[in-house]
Amino acid sequence: MKDLIYYPGFEIQQESWLKFALLYIDTLNPIIPRSGDKRLTDLYRRLLGETDLIQSHRPDYQEGWLATLDAIDHTERVIEHPKLYSPIFGEGDFVSAWKSLDNHDYILFKEKYTDDWKDFCIANNFGSEVDEGIKVHHDLAFVYMTLLAHTIGDARGIAPVSDYPSLDKFAIFTRRADQLESKNVEVAQAVIQLELPGNFEEIKLDDVISVRNRAGFKERLSAFHQEFDAYFTSVEKGSRPGKFVASFDSIWKDFSEDILITGAGAITFGLGVWVALTSPNASTEDYVKAIAAGAPVTVGGAIRLKNTWKNTKTRRYTRKYLTDLTKIKPTNL
Repeated sequence: MKDLIYYPGFEIQQESWLKFALLYIDTLNPIIPRSGDKRLTDLYRRLLGETDLIQSHRPDYQEGWLATLDAIDHTERVIEHPKLYSPIFGEGDFVSAWKSLDNHDYILFKEKYTDDWKDFCIANNFGSEVDEGIKVHHDLAFVYMTLLAHTIGDARGIAPVSDYPSLDKFAIFTRRADQLESKNVEVAQAVIQLELPGNFEEIKLDDVISVRNRAGFKERLSAFHQEFDAYFTSVEKGSRPGKFVASFDSIWKDFSEDILITGAGAITFGLGVWVALTSPNASTEDYVKAIAAGAPVTVGGAIRLKNTWKNTKTRRYTRKYLTDLTKIKPTNL
C-alpha cells in the first residue's frame, strides 16, 4: 500500500478517493505517457507541486508489448465465448456495442500499446485511430489498462490500485479456474477496516493536503505501511501472524489521531486486499479463519485462480487493493 500503480485513467475522478489517497497512500503512480501531459488538469499540477503523492509512470515499449499480447489473447476469448463473460460486461450484446463507432469514447495513447493492438482493434471494428492513439469502447479500454497496470506492477514489484470496482472484478474473473492446471493459487478477499473523519465528505481538499504536509505525518504513515506490509508478507509465507493485532493497534493509535484530526467523529470503511493462501498444514477454511482471528480483518471465502494471462506473469495476488468511496458508510463486520 506504500507505492501503487493507479489505473485506468490519468487522474482520480472522485474527490473522496483522492482525499483517501492523500491520507493513506505514500506514492500513487498513474500511467501517463509524455504526450498525455497536456491533458493534465490544474488540480493534478497542484498535487505535483504541493504534495509528494503523485509520481507519473511513463510506459515503455516492453510494457506495451506484453500488455498488447495479453489484451489480444483475452479479447479473442471474450468475443469467441461472450456468454462466459456476461457477468463482467453485461447480459446484452456487448460485442456489438464495442464495434459501434458511437461508443468509441476512450482514448488509449499510442505509447501504451504496440501496433499489433491497434491493428487488431481496427480489423475487428473495435477501434478508431486518432492523432493521440486509438479510441475504443470504455470497457475494452479498461480491459487493456488492467493488463497494462499488472504488467507494470510486475516489473516494478508493486501493486495496482483502481477506484473502479468493475476493474477489480475483471482482474479476478479472468483468472477463475474452469479446468485443472498445474499453476493454480487460492485467494480470498481480506477487508481491512480503516477510519476516516465522520464528516469526510465535507472536509476541504486543502485541509487534507495540510494534514499530509504536517510535521511527523509521513513518519507515522511509513510506520503504518511497514506494519501493514509485514502482516501480508507473513500471510504470503504461510504463517499465522499472531503478533499482528498488538503491534498494529499500537501503530494505528498514533496514525489514526492524524487521520481524524480534521473532522468530527469517525467512520470505518473497508479496503479490499486479495490474499494468497499458502498454508500446507491446514484446510483453506481453517487457514482463512486463522488469518482473520482477532485482527481488524475479515476474510471471505476462497476462490481458485489460474494464470490465464500468458505474458503478464502477475505474482502479487495479495497486493491487489480496491476501495470504493462513492458511498462512505459505517461498516459493521
